[in-house]
Amino acid sequence: MRRSGIISLGELVKQCIKNNNLQDGLDIDRLKNIWAEETGEHIARLTKEIVFDKGKLYVSISSSIVRSEVLLIRAELQKRINAKLGRFFVKEIIVR
Repeated sequence: MRRSGIISLGELVKQCIKNNNLQDGLDIDRLKNIWAEETGEHIARLTKEIVFDKGKLYVSISSSIVRSEVLLIRAELQKRINAKLGRFFVKEIIVR
């Protein structure tokens, strides 16, 4: 029998994240890993910098050819990144 008022450790962590408004910071930290997963090893290796500011993901890519390819698929990348985060977080991807 379960005692009332007892919550799991996972629920406690989720509650702490929500109460302290830490989700945005955690998601910003996860963006670099998600970018590498979604773009693959080659594009991730050529990505020099990833910066997130006010809903926009700024990505610097060293190869002009790869930059052009990413520009073509950035809408799909945005959908996949947001799906991995579980919410609409990245409003736009800007490739430099």
